[in-house]
Amino acid sequence: MWDRSNRGYDGIEAQAFDPSKPGDLKESFRFGAEPNPRNEPEAGVPWAFMANQPNKWPRGMPEFRSHLLSFFSECGDLVENVLGALEEALELPGSAYKRSHMRRNYNMRLIHYPAVTGPVKDGQARCGEHTDWGTITLLFQGGQGGLEVRKSTGEWIPAPPIADCVLVNIADELQAWTKGRLVSTPHRVRADSLDSTKDRYSIALFAYADYDAKIEIGGTHTSGEYVV
Repeated sequence: MWDRSNRGYDGIEAQAFDPSKPGDLKESFRFGAEPNPRNEPEAGVPWAFMANQPNKWPRGMPEFRSHLLSFFSECGDLVENVLGALEEALELPGSAYKRSHMRRNYNMRLIHYPAVTGPVKDGQARCGEHTDWGTITLLFQGGQGGLEVRKSTGEWIPAPPIADCVLVNIADELQAWTKGRLVSTPHRVRADSLDSTKDRYSIALFAYADYDAKIEIGGTHTSGEYVV
């Protein structure tokens, strides 16, 4: 079952980006920053179900929690650096992006793609084609390939892991915010690639602008309205 709060363990086939296809052949654990009373959302806002929610840590593993929260904090610093670089590249005044990410409204996901050793369901993928929903994503890949990204021409190309490198992906919210100057890239992990016969591990940090940040995108007026 998929937890809308973006917290806890998700089993095999829990997520399907295309509802007409079988669930993805992956499992994951998701968490965010620990709840902070100062970040409590206003009553009745549509994004309250995913803001400032408690994490669902496994019992009896205190170091698992402490190490991941430390890594989560370090990733938040990296997000700030990337946003600063984007502000400079786009010649934006006043740290517009960094100011809208002060709450570090982020979600981290530890992902395991089991090796595919037999037939799969029709149309099933390890991770179906999709774009990310927030502003930017940091992806830490293990040594195994399998990730593919789609070029503007429609051609799919590999995005193999590179030692000591973090893959940075533009996501939908930032594409809309920049009116298409930065593009959210579709990506996937197929179940029938040469890499699918081996286990794949990755860690993704999904960054979102603060849900109450005043961002005019289409008919929405805050980041939270857009994401929901």
